[in-house]
Amino acid sequence: MSDVLFQRAKDAEAKRDYWFAAKLYKQAQDGFERMGKLKEAKICRNSIDNIIVTDEFGTYRLKHCQKCGGEMIVIRPGDIRCSKCEN
Repeated sequence: MSDVLFQRAKDAEAKRDYWFAAKLYKQAQDGFERMGKLKEAKICRNSIDNIIVTDEFGTYRLKHCQKCGGEMIVIRPGDIRCSKCEN
């Protein structure tokens, strides 16, 4: 099942549906961890890190700005902004 979720996540990422892809990668990661497949779980984690930036306090944003393409950075907990356009 986790293999199917992983493939669906890759497909969603290719279609630029990043939020859905991150959700599927997370579900696949959880499944791989339950099965003891830590290598696959790490691949899922790295894929999530390439899509989303988080402050580790519950605030999530896409890693790249939708407006200008700049990288999003954590300013402080609850505040994530674009490094280029401050969006």
